[in-house]
Amino acid sequence: YGDITDAVTCDDSRARLGLSCAGWGGSRCLEHGAPAGHITEPELCKHSLEHLGIPSAGWGGSSCLGKDADCGSITERQTCVGSAEALGIVCGGWSEEGACLPLQGSTPCRSILDFHTCLGSRAQLG
Repeated sequence: YGDITDAVTCDDSRARLGLSCAGWGGSRCLEHGAPAGHITEPELCKHSLEHLGIPSAGWGGSSCLGKDADCGSITERQTCVGSAEALGIVCGGWSEEGACLPLQGSTPCRSILDFHTCLGSRAQLG
């Protein structure tokens, strides 16, 4: 499946090659059951279950995240700050070091750069 490098051949794989593929993942043809991380286009990731039968949490900034992803997998500030709504993952905010923090009591206050996360940190983190 990974040897198929264009969307048209992938989409016609059953008729042309006798293969049953999940579909085009953005840079290669994906087999059924492929991990979400093999999807390389944000819009395909957003609709991965509908179009490919591959469940995902959504686009994490640089890759498509599986349902088991955590805050450390998110690589984009905006996605981290809105992670609960966008991905169903509750995170502690974006750090000075450029990483998405997990929501836990040990998250240092100085690491929380998002205003709303900071305001709610006492209730969320204790």
